Amino acid sequence: MEKAAYINSVSAYLPNSPIANEDMEDYIGKIGGNPSRVRSIVLRQNGIKTRYYGLDKNQSLTHSNAELAKEAVCRLFENGSIPDDLTLLACGTSTPDQLLPSHASMVHGELANYPMEIFSSAGVCLTSLQALKICYSNILAGLHQKAVCVASELTSPALVSKFYDPEYEATHDNPDKDPCMAFEKDFMRFMLSDGAGAVLVQDYPEGVCPLKIEWVDMTSYANELPTCMFMASELQKRTTQKLEGVLS
Repeated sequence: MEKAAYINSVSAYLPNSPIANEDMEDYIGKIGGNPSRVRSIVLRQNGIKTRYYGLDKNQSLTHSNAELAKEAVCRLFENGSIPDDLTLLACGTSTPDQLLPSHASMVHGELANYPMEIFSSAGVCLTSLQALKICYSNILAGLHQKAVCVASELTSPALVSKFYDPEYEATHDNPDKDPCMAFEKDFMRFMLSDGAGAVLVQDYPEGVCPLKIEWVDMTSYANELPTCMFMASELQKRTTQKLEGVLS
């Protein structure tokens, strides 16, 4: 019999209370102490009415990324109890709490359940699908019968105004520039928020509305296109040097 993979349960977790658009800067702060010039434009275009942050008005964290993921995973199961036949946990995020250990290790540690295989995927937009494909592929291969894919993001700590204030202040020293933040940097502060979602993937249909995964197909064009999204780095021209006389 040909194997198949089904999404049999879906859950989500959003931290704290919903925040209205007009209250966003009470949480992530005002750059240079001034309201953003682009906030109303961005919010009008993206249509978002409320959002959730894993921090408070003092910009202190209320949740870690791993905790967001854990809460979403637990909501897949009755009473939040992780079944002992769950053998694969695939976690995707663009914003892990730390470089090491892996994000999946931290989520597994938060779950505090049974030993299992874990997998971490990192990147930007397709990170969650990479994790889902791991579950899908492993089930089709017969390596696992029950797997969980969870995607989580805790972006708000990187959006708070204190990280943008130095650049804003530097524009005061440049007579050719207005003292404001570049649109492409400021608009992300009004696009992103925090939360997690999880799916239970099994090798048979179950539940009210099981969804069969027909395929997951992804292709990278990083070999052809310039870097468009990056964090904690600056884009520089690539330079190469010839090493002469190294090889004889």
